[in-house]
Amino acid sequence: RRETRNVIQFSMVIYLGCLLVAPFFVAVWLGVRVGEVALLSAVMSIGFLFNSIAQAPYAYLLARGQPRRVAYAHVVEAVLYFPLLIVATMHYGVVGASLAGMARMIFDYGILTWQARRPIA
Repeated sequence: RRETRNVIQFSMVIYLGCLLVAPFFVAVWLGVRVGEVALLSAVMSIGFLFNSIAQAPYAYLLARGQPRRVAYAHVVEAVLYFPLLIVATMHYGVVGASLAGMARMIFDYGILTWQARRPIA
């Protein structure tokens, strides 16, 4: 839990910076308005934050000798993610794809945390 808190604190600084600065860089790079990429940047930053936080339970499971739990979690995740990605992209384009990716990263954090808290069988 302490490790997760440390990762959250460190990641928040990085991703809040990305959230504030990235839309301006992307707008200049692609030649679009900042408003067009702000939502995309926010969604991706939230997803990356959860992906960073998920590294603590992931590393814990591997260190505990439970790679099978990680593998099963990722199989379940893939079965749910790919149909969601296809549907979201078809209906909402790039924003839908980023929302699907964010949902996957949040789910990844949740399922790995749940697996890390389960006792060794």
